[in-house]
Amino acid sequence: MPHPDKEFTTNININAHFTVLTVRATAIHFEYNKNLTLEEQETLKNAPQKQITYSDVSIGTNYVYQEESLHVTVGIKVEVLLNGILLAVLKAEYAGDFICKNIELSELSLTDFATQNAPAMVYPYLRQGVNFITTQAGFPALVLPVIMMKKVKI
Repeated sequence: MPHPDKEFTTNININAHFTVLTVRATAIHFEYNKNLTLEEQETLKNAPQKQITYSDVSIGTNYVYQEESLHVTVGIKVEVLLNGILLAVLKAEYAGDFICKNIELSELSLTDFATQNAPAMVYPYLRQGVNFITTQAGFPALVLPVIMMKKVKI
């Protein structure tokens, strides 16, 4: 996991130098389903915690490049189900800010870095945050898998 204050050099271009400035949570929203019927609420009260599942996990990334700075966000949306009933929805977004020095990149190389390398550095923080949020909410820990950013659609 990269340290936010450490510098690194990418293999995209020998003259390109990227510095990670910050990685931080920019949005965390955990909302319980307010539309549960009384019958569903009663069912949920008596259900064991081990029957909680996570569904419809979706991950997305976005970036903005301006002058020498790159801002990358990685977000997730997860539905929390208990016995197939929607209990809550978790949305979280983490952002990373990078300084780009000596840039002589083609548009394709910058896009590759912004859509693959940079989100791969932000994702472990999101992954850890989601794990923490779900356990603090009293649910089983949601451990997101390690993913290849090439497979995430922008």
